[in-house]
Amino acid sequence: MSSFCERLSANAICDYLKQQYVWAPGSSDVECHPVAFFPDVEEEALSFTIMDLLLAYYFQCLDNLDRHVIVIDRRKCGWIPTKKLLVHLNVYFSSYIEYVVILRPQGFFQRIVSDKNVASIHNEVSFVVHMIDQPEELFRFIRQNQIPIELGGTLNFKISSWVDFQILSAGAN
Repeated sequence: MSSFCERLSANAICDYLKQQYVWAPGSSDVECHPVAFFPDVEEEALSFTIMDLLLAYYFQCLDNLDRHVIVIDRRKCGWIPTKKLLVHLNVYFSSYIEYVVILRPQGFFQRIVSDKNVASIHNEVSFVVHMIDQPEELFRFIRQNQIPIELGGTLNFKISSWVDFQILSAGAN
């Protein structure tokens, strides 16, 4: 997916957008890079095919020439799906990614194997990966008013309203 061959429309993928697998509320980090958030969802809920469609859409909406910040909440997941996600992002979207921030998996076993997994992740991706333990640590990278409430920020973002607006906007063009 090094380039977008056709423009995706919100209407064509609105069911996936409304599932809240990935959010792009128009936030930016402290260096003005657009931000996309991956909330903590069931490990198997988001297939790479759907994720690719969503990211392609968000990147085209947010100026696909700019590099993006990806925030991934994996506090309830394990390291194996987290690593798979990062490797997939590296293979298909690395040219669009400035850096990734991961809220680490928090389970007891996940904490034990954390150091080994973190080292291997850094060796397998071409972008910078920041590991954090608490949502408040996001404030180093992104202002609190740019972070959705679900991740400890103050941004009141409703994906369904955003999708409806995108569909209406596309219809007006």
